[in-house]
Amino acid sequence: MQPMPADIKVNESLQNYAIRKAREVAALEQENKQLIDNCDHWESKATELANDVATFFNTNIGEHSNVNCPVENAIDAVHMRMGQKPETIKYQCSKCTEQYDVDVFAHKSPNIGIECQCGASMVPIN
Repeated sequence: MQPMPADIKVNESLQNYAIRKAREVAALEQENKQLIDNCDHWESKATELANDVATFFNTNIGEHSNVNCPVENAIDAVHMRMGQKPETIKYQCSKCTEQYDVDVFAHKSPNIGIECQCGASMVPIN
């Protein structure tokens, strides 16, 4: 005989337990769907705003990829138009000895996902 689930209620049949759990799972799935839909909506709005910024400033922000974020590029364009200068940070490959200087605005994390030519990730050097 298998042990009873730890969260089964006293005098609850396994059938009623299964029904209750199915309802809980359905509610969680609906909540997840709403979260994903909300995230997709705001990502779309951020992309729309980024494209409008690019058009307004007549600049190229590029397409979404694993190494490019148009929204970040649009934010950079605004900061540049406001006269802010990026900070140059030296990065070194985590695998080989390659080093690069990268201009990064203060609003970005220094760990921004830069990749070396060898395919390894670049890490900031202090």
